[in-house]
Amino acid sequence: DHAGSARSVVVPHRLSHIGAIGLVVVGALILRATILWRGDFPLNDGGMFASMIVDLQRNHFRLPEVANYNHAAIPFAYPPLSFYVAAGLSSLTGATPVQMLRFMPLVVSVLSIPAFFLLARAIFPVGTTLVALTVYALLPTSSLWLIMGGGLTRSVGWLFFLLTLWQGYHLVERQARSTVVLTGLFAGLTVASHLGFTWAMVCSLAVMWLCLSRSWRVFARFATAGLLAVLLTAPWWLTIISRHGMNVFLEAGQSGTQALVQSLIVVFSLTWTLEPFFPLATACALLGSWSLLRHNRGWLPIWLIALLVLDPRQSVTDVVIPLSLLASHGFTH
Repeated sequence: DHAGSARSVVVPHRLSHIGAIGLVVVGALILRATILWRGDFPLNDGGMFASMIVDLQRNHFRLPEVANYNHAAIPFAYPPLSFYVAAGLSSLTGATPVQMLRFMPLVVSVLSIPAFFLLARAIFPVGTTLVALTVYALLPTSSLWLIMGGGLTRSVGWLFFLLTLWQGYHLVERQARSTVVLTGLFAGLTVASHLGFTWAMVCSLAVMWLCLSRSWRVFARFATAGLLAVLLTAPWWLTIISRHGMNVFLEAGQSGTQALVQSLIVVFSLTWTLEPFFPLATACALLGSWSLLRHNRGWLPIWLIALLVLDPRQSVTDVVIPLSLLASHGFTH
């Protein structure tokens, strides 16, 4: 009887949690779609990506050597996963590349919301997790750069970045063999989607290891996951290196001091979350940081600062993850 009553309590709670997640997802979808439907063309950018989708289709889904955008013969060295998905869906459904640039980033950006929930739930209890999910879904910086035309690659890379962090956290905490495989798989998919989020992924996993473990056994598991990611993406990057050399990757990874200075200016102005009236999420995140640091559990604020310093070009997007987690802790404690 006691077991039956316990199950009857757990099931409604789980259903209510699923309902809450669904409500957040639907609300975020409506908000993001409202921004998207202000025009009938991809937001801000994406012309080159549309051309690259066409290049891939015309080359019968073999990786082209160059992208013929404006007849410039640009090396087709961008991580190709998003282009293959978009080109495949375009061919199957008859949707144009421009339509793929409008709607695929929207759909994938919404899929990142349950992915963020998985990460937050691994770290926090359910109540705090639901607050973090709401903060994440409503912050403009969690979606603005993902739903633009160029979000074709950013949204997919962001989704797999979140899933890598989810499994990476479990790798530190549980050290199960399955987490090594899944971390390596999601890391490989991140690399195959977006190099910028690949760097943010490496920095984030390094912070997790340094702050939560520092065990050489865990380090070896991370190294194994990294090797798996390298092997999974080898057909792509070996092809690019054989065609264009290492310079295409070295140039893509360059970032200057100016980017760091601009990033810090935005942060200290407290406008980095783009909240329209008052930076409530930032205020709650500051409270959450203070609470965690007082109890010697400061890895989340360290993670946020590390992303600001080590990845200044896209730090305003990257830090929405630790910021949402910190804001939820500050709000609930």
